[in-house]
Amino acid sequence: MSTINLPFVQIKQFETSILFPLRQVSPGKYVIPLMIEGNSILSSLLVTEVERGASITVTYFQTTTGDESSERTILTNHQTKTIGSDQAETITVSKVHFKPSVEVHIQNGNVTFGLMATMVSSFTSDLEQSLFADGYRLNGLERGIPLLSVDESTGMMKFVRSKGGYLIPTDSQGTQIHLNHADTLSLNQHKQVYRRQQLRKSLKISQFTVISSGDYKITLRINGSLALSARVNNYSPICDQHIDPFRIVPQNSLITIDAERFDSLENGIVEIYLRGYEFFNLEEEEMASLTKVVYNATGALILPFKAVAWEDNNSISLADADEVGLDDFAGITQDGIANLGYGIIHKLGEVPDALIGMGAVAGQPVYLSTVPGELTLIPPSSGTIFRIGRAEPPSGAHSGEATSLFIDPQIISEG
Repeated sequence: MSTINLPFVQIKQFETSILFPLRQVSPGKYVIPLMIEGNSILSSLLVTEVERGASITVTYFQTTTGDESSERTILTNHQTKTIGSDQAETITVSKVHFKPSVEVHIQNGNVTFGLMATMVSSFTSDLEQSLFADGYRLNGLERGIPLLSVDESTGMMKFVRSKGGYLIPTDSQGTQIHLNHADTLSLNQHKQVYRRQQLRKSLKISQFTVISSGDYKITLRINGSLALSARVNNYSPICDQHIDPFRIVPQNSLITIDAERFDSLENGIVEIYLRGYEFFNLEEEEMASLTKVVYNATGALILPFKAVAWEDNNSISLADADEVGLDDFAGITQDGIANLGYGIIHKLGEVPDALIGMGAVAGQPVYLSTVPGELTLIPPSSGTIFRIGRAEPPSGAHSGEATSLFIDPQIISEG
């Protein structure tokens, strides 16, 4: 087996580093020396595809004396993987003292995998005291193994972070979600029974249960890709899947549940239960996705903090409440955008200073005015009522008016 020595990777305290990006790797032994500021690592391995007969093992070593070849000792390792999965395995690598390294062994075929490491402790040898105590004190890190999500459009692995930039552990609980849906289908009927767009929150799915009095196949998909499935019939009327580790549905994902019936018995009813928690997923790596550069072809200047909508030629114009829908709404301008010029809009999230002078209080709804592009705190008395979002105080403020706009568009009523 060939040995490939890779460059040093430095991991500072409370920093996350990608040791291997998510990609297909050929057989060999890959050695990565580590330069770390601490002695405990959270290591996450995601193996999505393994060729038939192939395997992958990830092992962490340390050197106890000067001779790296004869004095190495094994710290811990990820279990050998022979099949792919959509879930990452996270382990704790504790008491890393001297010249640590990680080795990836791939045998008998190609493997598609990614490997990430997070430094979570300072220089101390006691695992229980150091692994999380420093996080509590210095960085707000909560006890628990961090959640790991995968950007399905790019395949990149990312640790889920809170709005403050802190890692979110698997045992954190946001807003509970309980989907209870009952449906009746005719013989061989196949239909979509649930559809939900995860906008500014992620969903952590913990349980998927299907109960029926007929022969059904139920599939849950995320952005069109199969995530979970259940088959129930009169002989096995209950399928109860406790998802451990949790299945993460990133923000901006589309969740759909389809049902298909195969028997012709009367009163065939299927019940679908989805359990989990919603939580904010504003990852530092994804902040750019909340803004967009746009083009103004209206023939006039568009001022700052105006609501704009998409035109068919991909340019923007001032949003008209009686004409704009949720699909047409583009966002709020950050600065003035000259005619035939480019500028930045906020698509979602907080827009600082957008409500200066309006006298808003925290939590107050903000609507699209009957005057195109204008914001108002008073819903229109006629026509479409388009709620753009809500007022929020500036970060750290505890008095005065709420001058920030948090974009969360919703049509309250249509004229």
